[in-house]
Amino acid sequence: MRNRNWFRRVSAVAAILFLFAGTLHSRAQKSRLAAPAPEVDTLNAHASRLIETNPDTALKIGFRAVRLALQLDYLSGHTRSLLTVGKGYYQLNKYKKALEYFTTTHARATERKQDPEASDALYYTGKVYFDWGNYDQSLQYFFNSLSLGEKIRDTMRMAVTLSGIGNVYKVSGNPDKALRYYQRSLRHFLKINHREGVAATYNHLGLIYSKKDELDQALEFYNQAMDLYRQMKNEKGMAVTFRNIGDIQHNREEYSKALTSYFRALQREQKAGDATGAALNFNSIARSYAAMKQYDRAIFYYNKAVAGAGIAEASEPLMQAYQGLASSFAQTNDFRRAYEMQQKYLGVRDSVSSQLTTREIAEVEARYELQSQRQEVELLRKEKKIQSITLERNRQLNYLMGVLSVLLLILGLVYLNRYIIKRRANKLLSVRNQIIQAQNRDLQTINEKLKFSEENLQNLLATKDKFFTIISHDLRGPLHSLTGMLQILINHLDGFSREELKQFAISSDRTVRNLRNLLDNLLEWSRTQRSTIHYEPEAVSLDKMVEDIYSLLEVTAVNKKIAVYAEIPYEMTVYADRNMLHFVLRNLIDNAIKFTGEGGKVWVNATCTDDRAEISVSDTGVGIPQEDIPKLFRVDTYHSTAGTANETGTGLGLIICSEFVARHGGTIQVDSQPGSGTTFCFQLPVQSLVDA
Repeated sequence: MRNRNWFRRVSAVAAILFLFAGTLHSRAQKSRLAAPAPEVDTLNAHASRLIETNPDTALKIGFRAVRLALQLDYLSGHTRSLLTVGKGYYQLNKYKKALEYFTTTHARATERKQDPEASDALYYTGKVYFDWGNYDQSLQYFFNSLSLGEKIRDTMRMAVTLSGIGNVYKVSGNPDKALRYYQRSLRHFLKINHREGVAATYNHLGLIYSKKDELDQALEFYNQAMDLYRQMKNEKGMAVTFRNIGDIQHNREEYSKALTSYFRALQREQKAGDATGAALNFNSIARSYAAMKQYDRAIFYYNKAVAGAGIAEASEPLMQAYQGLASSFAQTNDFRRAYEMQQKYLGVRDSVSSQLTTREIAEVEARYELQSQRQEVELLRKEKKIQSITLERNRQLNYLMGVLSVLLLILGLVYLNRYIIKRRANKLLSVRNQIIQAQNRDLQTINEKLKFSEENLQNLLATKDKFFTIISHDLRGPLHSLTGMLQILINHLDGFSREELKQFAISSDRTVRNLRNLLDNLLEWSRTQRSTIHYEPEAVSLDKMVEDIYSLLEVTAVNKKIAVYAEIPYEMTVYADRNMLHFVLRNLIDNAIKFTGEGGKVWVNATCTDDRAEISVSDTGVGIPQEDIPKLFRVDTYHSTAGTANETGTGLGLIICSEFVARHGGTIQVDSQPGSGTTFCFQLPVQSLVDA
């Protein structure tokens, strides 16, 4: 017993020590990955800036970064340094060496869980295969890089990789697929506001549409690219885009416009010191002059292209220039010089062919070697696996053959019988489950509808209960006041003078009128709630209706010395229910007069578009506090305020106005500041919605 307890304690201590050692190892590994080594990062950043302009120097700096990262045990920096070296070899067209470093980078990045670097390694491997013309392999690596970019949600990497996929489809003769991937790439570049990527993608899209002979669409994308390059003051980008635009104009036989675009491109390429680009533009300019049959000018610019291509050691523009010169001399009947130019063209072409053949042979050898190595590794792996499987299978067969030979028939019959029974039961169960699921879905839908209807009904009843509570309070107040005045008159009639009786009568009349207005508005509102008011739209003359309403309210306005202005286009017609529109305008104008002091102003304005009219009623009155504006059209708050001459209101008018305007498909907006006046604005259709 003691020995057993001792063994357990020793095992527990050993397990704790093992876990502690594992923790220390994990921390050490993380420390090595994240070790601060700014010198390595600085070298990598410097090499990246030189990759395109001076790849030899960039490669040397990359090797220094690799050695330094290993000395400092800086693992993540070592991975990035390997990637830098691979980029340098790629830029020098040493694809085999570049591929070795990209493969090593991917292996190290995967081992060290550096997903960004792994994605970059896959992307550049895809570029190597793209340059070799192995488009299937290129697509495979691009898609693997894209998957990693999506995993880490790196929008920039996704955008660049999608553009690479578009390039593969473009050169392999699938413009529709290329177009889709360029469009996806563009969305990502726009998302991160990467203007250079957006502009470059616009140029790619322009080339695709140009190949599809959709020149207007291509030109639109080139113009968008040009706008961005101008904003960034990117001379090289503008030069390329001007040349693309010139090509479209040349293809349309708009030679003068094409020449303007080519000269603009040439100016920027010379400014940027791009001799190859300048030579290409000289050829384009000469080509347009030749198309215009101005062969002297064409020969002049072809000769400039020859000089520029010689400086840049660019064989492609040189061949174009010699071919153009041969054609132009032939057109001017100078066949001797045409022959000389043709011979020079053939000489350059043969030289290029020799260089291409040498390069193709090297690339084929490299691809063959890589493929052979992969096949050997795969073959060894398969052989080893086959041997292992064969040995295991023989051992199991020898052990089980005797038992299985006896039981196979019995088990087969049993399982077959159970399978048939189970299959029948499953079919019945599946049918029942489908029926039950359908019934459950129907019940769930019905319950949701009932719940929604119940909640709406409860909210509506609560709102109306609150509304009628407020209305009853407003009815009770004037009635109590009127009853009190009548009691005073009944009990003390002889004690009042004629003038006092007149004031009582005026006050009573005002109270009764207010009650009548309140009851009228309450009746109108209840009719709208029961939908007993029929909406019957027709053509209504707006200026005439405003004039009729003003005649009803003129006495009130004159008594308060308020000027009412109507700025409505002559004979302007709207399509509305006449009675509803009359109610809305009368209430809004009456309120404007009511809440405007003596000597104030009221305006009724109307403007018209193709299908809607906008009508506004403005005043210079007391205005409405911002916190009260939301209460104007709500039944459950019921907001009412006395006018500047203590005129009383029902508070229901604006609520009914809002519902009447809603019947016409519009809304009422309010703009007001206390002491600065108020503007009510709403919209109406100007023609029948059925006719429209």
